[in-house]
Amino acid sequence: MKILYYSPYPNLNLSAPASYGTHMREMITTFERSGHEILPVIMGRIHLADKESAESTKPRWIDFIKPYFGKRIWQSLKDLKLLAFDKGEPKSWSRR
Repeated sequence: MKILYYSPYPNLNLSAPASYGTHMREMITTFERSGHEILPVIMGRIHLADKESAESTKPRWIDFIKPYFGKRIWQSLKDLKLLAFDKGEPKSWSRR
């Protein structure tokens, strides 16, 4: 069976060491071991860039300013970033 593994979230990276990255990789591996053909379509990146490490890749200044914003304002800023991503061609869009 051919399976399309689709992740529409631009901030999720398939090769990230976080739990979501592990979950996506394990699901794809399990389907492939079961004999299925998988086509991953990941809006975030498939592979981490060489400059990125297993640690968080967010700028350090974010950790400094985040406590000064309330949860709702911070979430609104994240939503605006996603809206901006939706309007233009994503720079990190890739397929395996």
